[in-house]
Amino acid sequence: KVIMQILLVLGTAVPFLLQAAPDSNDQDRVVITGNLHLLAKPEFDRGPVSPSLQMARMLMVLTRTRAQQSDLDGLLTDVQTPSSIQYHRWLTPSEFGRRFGPSDKQIQAVTSWLRGQGFESIRVSAGRTAIEFSGTAAKVEGALNVQIHKFVIEGREYVANTAEPSLPASIAGTARGFVGLN
Repeated sequence: KVIMQILLVLGTAVPFLLQAAPDSNDQDRVVITGNLHLLAKPEFDRGPVSPSLQMARMLMVLTRTRAQQSDLDGLLTDVQTPSSIQYHRWLTPSEFGRRFGPSDKQIQAVTSWLRGQGFESIRVSAGRTAIEFSGTAAKVEGALNVQIHKFVIEGREYVANTAEPSLPASIAGTARGFVGLN
């Protein structure tokens, strides 16, 4: 009888818990600063772009750890110092990426998230310094929590994000910024 009561409680609680559990990938977000164009000002703003506007070849610029940056700084000094054993021992892009780029797990998390947001043409640079992706303005707005607007400056039309983008906390530490949102 006690076992039946436990199963009854679990049977009603588990679906509730599964439904109520927030998707941590989208709930906790981190703003990635430094991604607003200097000329994306209200006086030049002409309103939202079409949601179907194709935004191709955007880049998520990836970051490295402090330890990786320190190692890279040392290597840059060594490869330029004639007395160093590393003098002129350059790395291939793949070697650079393995040594100074995000881990395979981090890359997988970001590319999976991008795919899940509906982005296409997702490519990781050989040096693991950026991930290229493409999609519509609607996908960019939804994924990065920004609005993409038209701006007219000196008679020419441009597009740009109107706020700093944000990413889920689970992948935000891998991104340093974006190129191509404007």
